[in-house]
Amino acid sequence: MSFTVSHTNANRIFWGLSLLLTIGISLAFLLKETSFVYIPFAILAVLFVLFYDIKVLFFLLLFFIPFSIEYPVTDSLSTDLPDEPMMVGLAGCIILYILYDPSVIKKYIKHPLIQLLFLELIWIFITIFFAYEKAVAIKYLLAKCWYVLSFVFGSVLLVRTKKDFTLLALCFVVPMLMVTVWTLYNHSFAGFSFAEANHVMHPFFRNHVNYSSLLVCVIPMLYLIRKFSTGLNKKLWKWITIIILIGLVFSYARGAWLALIVGIITFYIVKKNQFKKILQLATLVVLLGAGLLSINDNYLKFAPNYDQTIFHKDFEEHIVATYTLRDVSNAERFYRWIAGVRMSMQEPITGYGPNNFYSNYKRFADPRFRTWVSDNSDHSSVHNYFLLLMIEQGIPGMIIFYLLLFYMFLYAQRLYHRIKDAFYKEISLMIAVILSMITTVIMLSDLIETDKIGGLFYVCLGLLVAIDYKTRDEDTNPVSG
Repeated sequence: MSFTVSHTNANRIFWGLSLLLTIGISLAFLLKETSFVYIPFAILAVLFVLFYDIKVLFFLLLFFIPFSIEYPVTDSLSTDLPDEPMMVGLAGCIILYILYDPSVIKKYIKHPLIQLLFLELIWIFITIFFAYEKAVAIKYLLAKCWYVLSFVFGSVLLVRTKKDFTLLALCFVVPMLMVTVWTLYNHSFAGFSFAEANHVMHPFFRNHVNYSSLLVCVIPMLYLIRKFSTGLNKKLWKWITIIILIGLVFSYARGAWLALIVGIITFYIVKKNQFKKILQLATLVVLLGAGLLSINDNYLKFAPNYDQTIFHKDFEEHIVATYTLRDVSNAERFYRWIAGVRMSMQEPITGYGPNNFYSNYKRFADPRFRTWVSDNSDHSSVHNYFLLLMIEQGIPGMIIFYLLLFYMFLYAQRLYHRIKDAFYKEISLMIAVILSMITTVIMLSDLIETDKIGGLFYVCLGLLVAIDYKTRDEDTNPVSG
């Protein structure tokens, strides 16, 4: 089995598949048949059989993340195609790789971030024994394992050179550019109306929230690529950045817009080496806010008017409805958050078990916060990832994830100020920016559990570990836990 591939061959495969995907999208446009988009997936399978190269599979997995679609297998089980089968295959290859030569992983498992990640997996395993529905909890753990193997250890073991880091960024940027052009093209037929903004990115994204969340995270990658480009390439990436920003504007996603602002602020906070203080302050503010809402049932002041909580087709009305609490999406969040807090109070230690929110939350909901979408026909979750963890994995599960995220930020900042090499220094900074964007969107959603944002999150974790070890010889005082 080969575990390496030359950069030249990797580039040829990457751009060859990009061309094939472009042809597939063109045929989909002309013949109005989206199945043509998946022609490269079949070619991918052939390529993997021919090359049988784990590194090729890793980069192709990243490349196809923006193009993946949700495919229902049964009424209660769905998968993401083609990337979830690819994750399983890559996870299997990585296991064989480690079994073949255990020394390749020995130093990495001692890293504090990896140890926190293992602690998270161990706690998930423990909560399965207390889960209300064990079958879905077991499926969750299995999925989490191949996410970790594919994205974390894939990044640690296979992203080795500066060219690999650049290729990794391209694997997100190029397909997201294609999806953005596809989305803007579809949206143009509706006059870029707000009312249609939630559907024009199909079939690649479920809604404008998922689409915009990954789109905003691509902007720091474009910053990196453009920073280290020269001449005409620099101008090309400038125009690509403008297209991505246009796509972000017409996504009409408030969370992603906020994430962009938070990312810009994070850029300067990390440079000033103040992130630890800011993160501690932000945590204190959130805890105080939650406490004030719970005292004397102050949260009841935000109860919506059932008849006035509607979906607005005009964007100006939508913004007004946001801060007057008459927007249905925000009102529904309050409905589920209250139910979630009540659930966590009943099972504070082990929670209800992974993937057990939907089947249990309605009996804890406050009817005074009910909206016309509270039947939740799409089985969506609580819309706050930290609260979701507290509900399903108990307070310990939420704390473990918080610590993992906190130390990821801390490592990114420390690496930025320790590393002398400008390339890895800027990558560390951009990882911190991307993490801040992800943190912003998961305060209003559960996107860590999706292949797109979840995959990127775990790639960031793996890259922090890889960069830390790769640059330790630059300094006699490496980053410590």
